[in-house]
Amino acid sequence: MATNGLKNFDSAKKSAKFIGIVPTIKDSGTSLKIKGRISRSSDPELRSLLYMAACSASRFNPACRETYTRLKANGKKAKAALVAVMNKLIRQIFAVVKNNTPFQENFVFVRNI
Repeated sequence: MATNGLKNFDSAKKSAKFIGIVPTIKDSGTSLKIKGRISRSSDPELRSLLYMAACSASRFNPACRETYTRLKANGKKAKAALVAVMNKLIRQIFAVVKNNTPFQENFVFVRNI
């Protein structure tokens, strides 16, 4: 298994970076400004499976559907919105695996201040 059950990661951001779906910045000072793309630094098969899961989640997962429709309404392209859904899925998967709890659709996180 490519991710070893997420045991080697201590944050969702690190797992997303390992999978290769975080945006990269390419610039050379002030002379070159290139639009960022996903890093694609890991297993392409894993990324394609996550992409297909994001396609389904953007229709059936309420949190992912809200993210997708909000980004599309703000003018993002479909694939960019799907990459954001992929990141949201990674965060949801990471939380479920690390906390060893079932997914709760209406879960609300409240910070203790």
